[in-house]
Amino acid sequence: MKTTLYEISDKYRTFMEIVDSGEIEDMDVIADTLESIQQEFDEKVDNIACLYKNLLGQADMIEAEAKRQLDRAKYKRNVAERLKAYVAANMQAIGQDKFENERTRISFSRSKALDVTDEDALYGSLEAAGRLDLVRIVTERKFDKAAIKKEINSGASFDGAFVRENKNIQIK
Repeated sequence: MKTTLYEISDKYRTFMEIVDSGEIEDMDVIADTLESIQQEFDEKVDNIACLYKNLLGQADMIEAEAKRQLDRAKYKRNVAERLKAYVAANMQAIGQDKFENERTRISFSRSKALDVTDEDALYGSLEAAGRLDLVRIVTERKFDKAAIKKEINSGASFDGAFVRENKNIQIK
């Protein structure tokens, strides 16, 4: 049965409780046991760290391949769109609105889109017509966290914010 890192840590804590209680007084036994637990702990941590690095490497390779595939798909879509525009331009140039055979059917459809050339003028016009229900005003609050952190570190104090110190593990 494989021992988990948690179990090794628990073994260390339990042993230290026994030592603290005075049940074991022989310093050689204490030193040998602690060394044994430490070796087991170090081996487990090393194995986990190697697995961590291996998984990150695999994830990086998968992401690189996914990006390559997405770039390839984007390229194909761009070529397809250029071909579509090429056919459309040339059909329009000769006044042909439709093409159809047993494999393909091409036709033009009509649609309407609103172009806003002057937002302020449009807003004024809608306001005058009492139609501000056609306007959505979107506001977004963003805090400059880096600047606020710098101010707090310089001695400022703001309700609703504080600088928290993290302890981040580095595995290389």
